[in-house]
Amino acid sequence: LEEYCRDFHGVHLPEIMHTSIATAEMIKYANNAFLATKISFINSISTLCQHIPGADVDVVAHAIGQDPRIGSQFLHAGPGFGGSCLPKDLAGLIAFSRSIGKGSNLFEAIKEVNDKQLVAVMDMIDEQGILTKGNTVAILGLAFKSGTDDIREAISVKVVKKLLECEMNVRVHDPLALKNFESIFGTKISYCTSVSDCLQGSNCCVMLTDWDEYKKLKPGDFLKQMGSCNVIDSRRILSAKQFEGTGFKAMGIGI
Repeated sequence: LEEYCRDFHGVHLPEIMHTSIATAEMIKYANNAFLATKISFINSISTLCQHIPGADVDVVAHAIGQDPRIGSQFLHAGPGFGGSCLPKDLAGLIAFSRSIGKGSNLFEAIKEVNDKQLVAVMDMIDEQGILTKGNTVAILGLAFKSGTDDIREAISVKVVKKLLECEMNVRVHDPLALKNFESIFGTKISYCTSVSDCLQGSNCCVMLTDWDEYKKLKPGDFLKQMGSCNVIDSRRILSAKQFEGTGFKAMGIGI
């Protein structure tokens, strides 16, 4: 094992621990649950920042991340965690805790906070006054994170289902995940191969994944295509200052 790890990692060989199977399994669950905890924690802070004039969750996260006891990774406010690992392992810990009569309020609270990020995104859409039948919402980003086509437990799936319940028109774009999304929604929504096509005539744009190409968007890119000037940046990747004085209603989680 050590020889294999040395070949794989080279000179940066991590510590190799020898444990029981039960301990090894618990390490894996505990690791993912802790990462989920950090995400839900900063999202709880972002909710408070949204109601405190002048408070910016990005600045808060950067500051506390300098503390070596905390660290800066997984402290980025957003629409919650998804994918195949964190939700599954957290749910596993909750179920196991209950099965042995040791239900954990902490694990359940982490999941509850993450579930409420859907409510936070939908509330921001509603605040734009466009959550009505016939209006069009453009969704930029479908994968649960950039660099993948994985939409398992992705916030995008939940948001689109809510929008369809409101009988709204939905247009979506993602560099990799369109086919996976189509396998869920079929002909109920429109799939766009370019950002400009996705934005065309929309009443609101909701950014759900922090793809690099979205980070380069400027107010003019939205202004040229959209029917109404409403942008919800749930990943906080746009510059709020660039939108000042443009007539846009630009909202981000935690500010």
